Amino acid sequence: SIKRFVYIISCFFLVTAIFLFYSSFVTPENTNFDSISSSLSSIILIVYSVILLYEKIQNPDSTFIYGTFEFWIVVGLMIYFAGTFFLFLQAKNFTREEMKLFWKINLISNILKNIFFAIAFYQKKRNLERSPSLNFEHY
Repeated sequence: SIKRFVYIISCFFLVTAIFLFYSSFVTPENTNFDSISSSLSSIILIVYSVILLYEKIQNPDSTFIYGTFEFWIVVGLMIYFAGTFFLFLQAKNFTREEMKLFWKINLISNILKNIFFAIAFYQKKRNLERSPSLNFEHY
């Protein structure tokens, strides 16, 4: 039932994204930030991240979930999209001065996401170095 839910949400998002993309070509003078699609994609990616972490917890492949690089990537995405959700939701209503003031939230969330991605890359490298069957340097 979870996979069916994911497919339905994905189809809904795809139809919405195509509609918004098409409508931006019909009215090209509208160059404002598209807060509807950004907020919708934030919600969908947060839901996907929660579902993925739930599945990882239910079927543990390693002793600790934070020992995998996927965990760090998902947490980074969750922090970024949760941190910027309300910012993206209200971005259409901001003046230029308010946008400069509040866009720091996006910058901080982006920095945190990149830190978690760096941890994920380090974790992936460390896991490859520990597993001799996956390290092909000696062949």
